[in-house]
Amino acid sequence: MLRSMTGFGISEVWQGGEFLVQVQVRSTNHRYLEVSVRLPHPSVTLESEIRQLVRNSVSRGRIDVWVEVKRNKDNPPRLKVDTGLAIAYYTALKELAQILGISANLGLSDLIAVPGVLEWDPEDVWTGLTGVVAEAATEALCKLQAMRETEGAKLAQDIGERIRTIELIISVIEDRSPKVVEEYRLRLADKLARLNISQEVNAERIYQEIALMAERCDINEELSRIKSHIAQMKSMVDGSSQEPVGRKLDFLAQEIYREANTIGAKANDADISSRVVELKAEVEKIREQAQNLE
Repeated sequence: MLRSMTGFGISEVWQGGEFLVQVQVRSTNHRYLEVSVRLPHPSVTLESEIRQLVRNSVSRGRIDVWVEVKRNKDNPPRLKVDTGLAIAYYTALKELAQILGISANLGLSDLIAVPGVLEWDPEDVWTGLTGVVAEAATEALCKLQAMRETEGAKLAQDIGERIRTIELIISVIEDRSPKVVEEYRLRLADKLARLNISQEVNAERIYQEIALMAERCDINEELSRIKSHIAQMKSMVDGSSQEPVGRKLDFLAQEIYREANTIGAKANDADISSRVVELKAEVEKIREQAQNLE
C-alpha cells in the first residue's frame, strides 16, 4: 500500500465527562522522519509515548502532533497554592520595606500576582489522562494513515499511467533503432555515388564505417536496463508492497533518466532524440510524485 507523505487526522475523546482530549496530527513531506509533539503541559513520559506511537505507524515525513485538553464547564479547575513561596515573598518584601524606610501595605492580590504562587494544579489535569491521550493519538494517527493511503493510491495511479507511457516510448525507440544504421548505410552509398566513388573498390572501408556506426548507435543495453527498472517500478505501485517505496521509486527514476541521456547521446537520430525528450519528461513527473510518497 503506497502512502502519500501529506495527511491530517483529528480525534476527540472524553475522560469521564470531565475533560475532552483533542489530538491533531498533520504530516508533510520530509526526507526523513521528524516528529514534533506539543503538549499543554510538559510531560516527558507522555511525549515519549506519543513519539513511539508515531514511529510505529509512520516511517517518513514531518509529523506535527498537537494535544489539547479542554475542561468541562461544570467541572471547575483545582488551583494549587505555593504557601512557602508566598511567605518567602512576603517576608522579603517586609524586610526590604524596613531597610528602605517605606511602608509595606501588602495585600493578598499582591502575592497571588507573583509567578508560581497560584497555579493550575497539573496533577489535577493529567492524572488519569495519559491513557485517554494515547487513545486519542492512536485514533488520530489511524485517520492520518487513511488519508495518506487515499492520496497514495491516487499517486500510484498517476505513476502507473506514466509508466505505461514510458513503455510505449521505449517500444517506439526499439523499433526505430535498427533502422538508424540501415539509413546511414543508404546515405553513405548515395554520397559515394554522387562523388562517383565505386563501392566495390572501397567495400572493406565502407563495411568498417558502417560497423563503427552500428556500434556507436547500439542502445540495446540501455533499453534493457530501462525495462528492468520499469518492471521494478510496476511491482512497487501495484499495491502489493507493504514497505515504503518513495525513495526506491525516486532512485529508479533517476537511473532511467540517466539511461535516457545515454540513449540520446548515442542514437544519432532525430526521431529517437525526440522520443528521449518525451521519456525524460515522463520520468521527471514520476520523480515529482515519488518525492511525495512515504
